[in-house]
Formats: sequence, structure tokens, C-alpha cells
Amino acid sequence: GNIKYLPTGEQFGFINACQPEPRESVLADRNPTCDVRAYTGGLQVCKHGWSLLDLDQEQPWPDQPLVYYQKYRFYFQEYNP
Repeated sequence: GNIKYLPTGEQFGFINACQPEPRESVLADRNPTCDVRAYTGGLQVCKHGWSLLDLDQEQPWPDQPLVYYQKYRFYFQEYNP
């Protein structure tokens, strides 16, 4: 499916790398990572110049772009055949 930014009409395809069953079950489970119908927002909709507010909210700083940082933590377990 597509995600559409209402103020400008811009849209883009929902990006996922989910595999169908039996390889993965997240697509069949309608996990928001894989199914745009269950997606309620996140990094996929953080696009340059887009404001992610409710329709009744004013943009508090229209002339100041925001900067955000991401931090990742990866957990792993050694493979023992």
C-alpha cells in the first residue's frame, strides 16, 4: 500500500522486507512492521519537510527543522550447530 501526506498530496510505497509464510509469520499476523493497514506511524513517515501532527494541531515551529538521533541496540546469541 501507499502512505499519503495530506497537506501536499505526496505519497510513497510502504517499505518492508517481510516474507510470506512459511518463512515468516509477521505478514500473516498483520504486524505493523509488515502491513501498512496496521501501521500507525513511525520512522517510515518521517520524511523531509513533513509535519506529523493531528489535523487540529498547529505546527509549533514551522521555520525550524527538527533534528533527531537514533540509537540501536542489537542482541545476539552465538550459533552453536
